[in-house]
Amino acid sequence: MRQLIKQARQAIKNKDYSEACVLYRKLLEHEEARDNIDFRFRLAWCSEKAGYINDACALYEEIIAHYHQQGETGAAASLQAILDRLRRPKEITSAVDFEALAKADRKRLMHQLLLMGEERVLAKGKQLFNAGDVAKHLWILLEGSVRISWPEHEHDDRIVTVAAGEDPELFAEDSVFTLQRREYAVTGERISRLMAVAIDQITQLRQQSIDFDIAMEHLMRERWVTPILSRHPIFQRVNDIDRVRISHLFEPVELQVGECLMRRNEEHQAAYLVQEGCLFLVHERVEHDEEDEESEEPDDGALLASVLPGCFLHLGGLLRGYESSCRVVAITPVRLLRLTQQTFESISSRRPWMIQALLRLVRLPIAEQVMEPHEDDLWNTNNKIKLRKVSQGDEYENA
Repeated sequence: MRQLIKQARQAIKNKDYSEACVLYRKLLEHEEARDNIDFRFRLAWCSEKAGYINDACALYEEIIAHYHQQGETGAAASLQAILDRLRRPKEITSAVDFEALAKADRKRLMHQLLLMGEERVLAKGKQLFNAGDVAKHLWILLEGSVRISWPEHEHDDRIVTVAAGEDPELFAEDSVFTLQRREYAVTGERISRLMAVAIDQITQLRQQSIDFDIAMEHLMRERWVTPILSRHPIFQRVNDIDRVRISHLFEPVELQVGECLMRRNEEHQAAYLVQEGCLFLVHERVEHDEEDEESEEPDDGALLASVLPGCFLHLGGLLRGYESSCRVVAITPVRLLRLTQQTFESISSRRPWMIQALLRLVRLPIAEQVMEPHEDDLWNTNNKIKLRKVSQGDEYENA
C-alpha cells in the first residue's frame, strides 16, 4: 500500500493524472483505505485534472455529503463551489491537454488489448472480412500491410502498413463502437501478422474495469466521433485540437426499446449523435381545427426517417426556442451522444459561422437533417440491407 501511495504521488508530480487515477482507485480497493476521505479527495482532483469530469463530480458529491454528516458546512460549501464550476459549461479552450491524455490512455489500452488478443497470419491477397459481415473482432496490425476497400468508393482504398519494429496499429475498430456490420472489406497486401481481439471480450472487460472502459471511451471519441465532426458542416472549420476537445463534451445517453426521446412541438434543448442502435422519426399529429383536416400532412404515426449510427439528430435543439417537428422513438436499445444547447453556445460564442451552418441545416427537411452530409459514407452506415452469400472472409471473423 505504501508503494502505491508513493507511485500515485510521483504520477501527480509528473502530471500524469490519468495514471494517478488508476493508482488511487487501486488504493481505495484496500479495506483499510476504503473510507479514507483524503484518498477520495485526491482521486477526485486527479479525475478533474485528467478530464474525467463526470467521475470527479460524482466523487465530489460523496465528499460533500461526508462533510455535511460531519457538520463541516464551510468545507462542504467550498467544495460545492468547485462542483458548480465543473458542471458549468466551459469554452473549449480548457487547460486539459486531450491530445497528451489520449496518447497516455492509448498506450495502456494497446498493451491491454494485445494481452487479450489471439495472433493470426493473413496471406497476401487473402480477405480478412467483407463489407456486410458481422463484426466479431477488433483487429491490430502487428507487422505487414492490409488494404481497406469500400464497395461504393472504388478510388478511396486505404492501405495500413506497419514495418518491423514499429508500434502496432489499430484498424476496423469502428464496429466495436457502433455494433454495426462491416461497411468495408479488408485484404492482405502482403503476408501480415495480426492480433484479433473478440468484441464480446472487450464488452465484458468494459463492464468489469472502470479504467479500461474510460480508455475505450477516449478511443471512441478520438477514432470515431472526431472524424465525423471533421466532415460535418457545423464543425469542419474548427481546428483539429479543438475538435478533439469538442468530442469530449458530448454526454452519453441510453434508451431502451420503445422509449420516446422527444415529442412533436416539444422544446428539446440538445442535439444527438447516434452511436449504437436505431431510432424512428415518426409524424405525430397535434390538436388542430377543421381547416387543418384537409392538410397534406402525413398520417399520424407515419415514418419520416430512420436514424442510425453516425447520424446527427435534432440539430435545431442547439437553437433557443426550436421545437421538435416529430416524435423520436427508439426501436432498438440505443446509445446516443448528446450535445446540449448550453454547451454549444459556449463553443459557438466565438465562432458565429457555426450558427450560420446550423441554420442552413435546420431549414432542410427532417430526413435530410439527420443524414447530413448525405454524400459521405460515414453517414450511410448500414443503411442498405442486401441478401448475399456468406463471404470467404467470414472464416476469419467467425473463427
